[in-house]
Amino acid sequence: MIRATTLSILLINLFTFTVAKAQNKSYKLSLYIKDKVAGQLLSGTTVRINGEGFTTNDSGKIIIQRNSLKNFHAVFSHVGYDKLDAHFYPKNSVETDTVFLTPDDGKLQEVTVNGYIITNGVNAIAPATTLTQSDLDKTRGESLAHLLQTIPGVNMLQTGNTIAKPVVDGLYGNRVLVINNGVRQEGQQWGAEHAPEVDPNIASDITVVKGADAVRYGAEALGGVILLNPAPLPYNDPTLHGEVNINGVSNGRGGSGSAMLNSSFKGIPQLAWRLQGSYSKLGNYQTKNYFLENSGTEQKSFSGTIGYQGKHFGGQVFYSRFQTSLGIFIGSDIGSIDDLIRMIHSRGSQYAKGNFSYNYSAPYQAVIHQLLKGSVYYNTDDGSRFEVNYNLQTDHRREFDRRRGDRSTLPINDWILHTNTLEGTWQKTFSEKWHTTTGINLRAQSNYNDTITLSNPFIPNYSANSVGVFGIERLDLNDKIELEAGARFDYQKFNAASKRFLYQYYDSLGNVIPTEQVPYYDGIPSLRGAYHEYGGDRKFGSFSFITGALWKINNIWNIRSNIGLAWRTPNPEELYAFGLNQGANKFEYGDSTLSSEHGYKWITTLTKAGDRFSFAANIYLQYIQNYIYLNPTDSFTKTVTGYYPVFRYVQTNAFFKGLDFDGRYSFGNGGKLFQYELKASLVRAYDLTKDAYLPNIPADRYTNSLQWNIPSSKKITDNFIQVNYMYVTRQSRYEPNSDYAPPPGTYGLWGLSAGTKFLLGDGSKSLTVDLSVDNLFNIAYRDYLDSWRYYTDEIGRNVQLHAVFRF
Repeated sequence: MIRATTLSILLINLFTFTVAKAQNKSYKLSLYIKDKVAGQLLSGTTVRINGEGFTTNDSGKIIIQRNSLKNFHAVFSHVGYDKLDAHFYPKNSVETDTVFLTPDDGKLQEVTVNGYIITNGVNAIAPATTLTQSDLDKTRGESLAHLLQTIPGVNMLQTGNTIAKPVVDGLYGNRVLVINNGVRQEGQQWGAEHAPEVDPNIASDITVVKGADAVRYGAEALGGVILLNPAPLPYNDPTLHGEVNINGVSNGRGGSGSAMLNSSFKGIPQLAWRLQGSYSKLGNYQTKNYFLENSGTEQKSFSGTIGYQGKHFGGQVFYSRFQTSLGIFIGSDIGSIDDLIRMIHSRGSQYAKGNFSYNYSAPYQAVIHQLLKGSVYYNTDDGSRFEVNYNLQTDHRREFDRRRGDRSTLPINDWILHTNTLEGTWQKTFSEKWHTTTGINLRAQSNYNDTITLSNPFIPNYSANSVGVFGIERLDLNDKIELEAGARFDYQKFNAASKRFLYQYYDSLGNVIPTEQVPYYDGIPSLRGAYHEYGGDRKFGSFSFITGALWKINNIWNIRSNIGLAWRTPNPEELYAFGLNQGANKFEYGDSTLSSEHGYKWITTLTKAGDRFSFAANIYLQYIQNYIYLNPTDSFTKTVTGYYPVFRYVQTNAFFKGLDFDGRYSFGNGGKLFQYELKASLVRAYDLTKDAYLPNIPADRYTNSLQWNIPSSKKITDNFIQVNYMYVTRQSRYEPNSDYAPPPGTYGLWGLSAGTKFLLGDGSKSLTVDLSVDNLFNIAYRDYLDSWRYYTDEIGRNVQLHAVFRF
């Protein structure tokens, strides 16, 4: 019996050893990525395997090495192509295979800078920059505008450090569209002090498309389009995959966390799902010398997706809920004009001795944004694709301010925005060289301000209904030249109706005293008020177009050029604003007679690919007819909470020109050891009607970085240490005496960062850790694009720790 047992144990051990040896057998896959239609090899294709990223070389080839013959799942993505999910079942230790990507004819093709490595992409006409998953890992927990600042040509329009929105080539607001998982984000984006209501954690990569790209995504994209792209659902992969992100932040003494899980169903592998959620909490921010009282934030978000992918038919349902509360610095509520003027010109703060706290009270903003999307598609055998998308969005924004009595618990603004959108598209590939896309878009929108506020609404209730039709053609003349053209027509009907209680000041003779002159009136004016109705119907309609060409000179040099026309209607704030803009601490007046903007933009991009030296340079010119902007009036007005500067919306003809540059040079050990990078953004903007400079245009910005790529080991990869320096010049191109204070001075910020990745187990799991320090020397400075520059400095030193676990 003992001998039999011993023999059994020996046989089991021998069998286990044999199986282990077989499982630990190394695996090498030589993989080629090709265009399914043209058959061209695709360099710069991103391949993600269990959280680890790879990029194909100039020959469209990638070598994947693994420690076992275990099955694995891979996601292939290339800008201008549909993402592809594939499951691999290794049989031999050395294999060769080919993967084909299908061109995405649903949008104008983009040239990409994947992870800032300039690649020789194909079918690339409209210039774009993509932040890959590894880039986003270093900035998890940041707002969308903050993380996009790493892209040349993208700045940030701020209202303190809690509210920020992206600025692309000098344009912002409705002129920059945010496409969230294929859906045009609809919120109260008319306000410069309203950040996009979106959680960047849902995206596996984010792309900024520059140019007047209004054909595919709709009117208003005069500045560009920001695409938040979630990873494809893992069809035919029942293995549970996911990730956990944890971020710690020193300035604000808080942090954030997010988690994601996805898989397909074992019994129905064509059916897949994903769940994602995040939470963040921060207290009062700190400048070099003081805390910013009442600047804490809290954010919660959740999203879920389920989809089916069949041979011909498929569909997807997506839901997300984003909730945020943003405290607003109270240091701008000034009791007298003299104190306000003294504050603006002394660079001081009346709350210079503020304390740290996680609590916040009025003034603050509370926003809940919900999005529900449903889409279905059908692919025919002749190469046609029909797709229908419907989405419903609700945006509930409440703004609180300090009010008399017990009214501070009531919001001064309580808006609920409902948007319904229905879109249908047809795509057809007639030959390897000719591709067509057409579509129609219907949108119905209504915005309502709850009367519970017991205050005058900042903007009226309104409804906006629109219809748009578009068509895009792409023609590949030969291996060197590609052409693309698109056109679109949009029609919108806008109706606004509301009433507000208006006070008017009168002198002793019964004459009306303009509000802005009341502070200077010599005497005690009488005050009388009554309700006034305002609003009306407006109808807008116009064409958009874009045309472009790509010349692939050789495998190293490319030239892309496109010209486009985009237009947008004036938004509700520009038309009807009246009162204190609580987030920006400005008293604003709209103009109901404003006309539509029409922008003509030409942009040319020169790219050079290379292992040692590569760069991308964008040069653009843009003429905007009837450009709308908020102009300071150099006067003040009084409300119950204090005195505020007065601004009015005006219209002019404007001209923009600029340069965005991103260059990289690698050296040491064949270009693998060190990497120097220079990014530069320069924009000039003129008021042609007045022959003057335009306000609120970004100052010149230069970013230098030097990175040491520490050699990897078997289990520890992507090791780096980086030092960076951002230099921002003083905005000298402004009109003297046109603002309440001259632009702030030049500043330079040093930063440090370091990171590494640990491969766990057989490499299917990984832990990425990044540590960064911003404003290393804790300098005091102010930024021209921050509306709070009148009242306070920017935040001081900030240390952040990011950790990402993927499985």
